[in-house]
Amino acid sequence: MCKMYFLLTAAFLVCKITFSNGWSISGLHSDSSAEFKRETLNNQNTTTVQEEDIPDNYTCKNGELISALFICDGEINCKDKSDETHELCSGIVCPFSVFRCTYGACIYRYKLCDGKQDCIDGSDEDYPFCSQYRKNISAIFRRKRQNCDFKCGSGDCVSMEQICDGVADCQDGSDETKAQCDNLRCPPFLFRCTYGACIYRYKLCDGKQDCIDGSDEDYPFCSEYRKNISAIFRQKRHNCE
Repeated sequence: MCKMYFLLTAAFLVCKITFSNGWSISGLHSDSSAEFKRETLNNQNTTTVQEEDIPDNYTCKNGELISALFICDGEINCKDKSDETHELCSGIVCPFSVFRCTYGACIYRYKLCDGKQDCIDGSDEDYPFCSQYRKNISAIFRRKRQNCDFKCGSGDCVSMEQICDGVADCQDGSDETKAQCDNLRCPPFLFRCTYGACIYRYKLCDGKQDCIDGSDEDYPFCSEYRKNISAIFRQKRHNCE
């Protein structure tokens, strides 16, 4: 059986990896975040799966149970390292906006070529790759300035990726309004600002406002969020003991 999930910034169809509750994952088909935004902003039918529907646990080869969210993420969580092997991860196709390590794991693109190894095999810091990657990033920024997927109220243009991303790219801020973003449904692994924009969860409660309305730094929310994060890390430490 296959189900649609949203991971990080894109949608993918999950049909291979066996979990403790009987679920399995294999061929994955991804859609870019821009395509996802076009669908949701145009009010087309898009089905999202809630976080509670995602398989809870993965059984390591040594019998240890870890959260299914921690497999093939570039970080070793099984004591026998079986959650980050080529055998396990090679069948995964990472979403468009996420980097695929040589052995198959998926990591956030913001971690690429930052001087710190985030893929177990170090493929995110490969020198020839990083040299070309920096050239490509420069070219992307040049293209973004030329694209006009969305015409701002002030007359300037922005690309689809810049709409409802927490940053006001239009001079008048019309790409980051509640009227523009309210119909956008964020994937479960992204945070939804109160007015509707989607931002990476790593930006939450970091002391810097990333949602235009500041909802990612709301004090009551952040207090509860830090408690939840602490609980997750305690679980990870317990799994490694």
